[in-house]
Amino acid sequence: MSMAAATPVTIALRELLNAHCGELLALLAKHAATNPKIFGSIVRGTAREGSDIDPFPVHLLKQPISESALSDAVAL
Repeated sequence: MSMAAATPVTIALRELLNAHCGELLALLAKHAATNPKIFGSIVRGTAREGSDIDPFPVHLLKQPISESALSDAVAL
């Protein structure tokens, strides 16, 4: 992974995430998603105009995921 400085768009998206962190966590909790991770260009620091924020909610399950839970994850 490159150690280059983050792009201005990356910085703006990170600030947006920080500003709305509580709302994002509440949405994920509503769908029983836990331990969210962000991946993609925002993590690499290479975001540009048109880039989006890629959340990956991780479920810590003790049983197989149900079809409805999978639908909830896709809805996020």
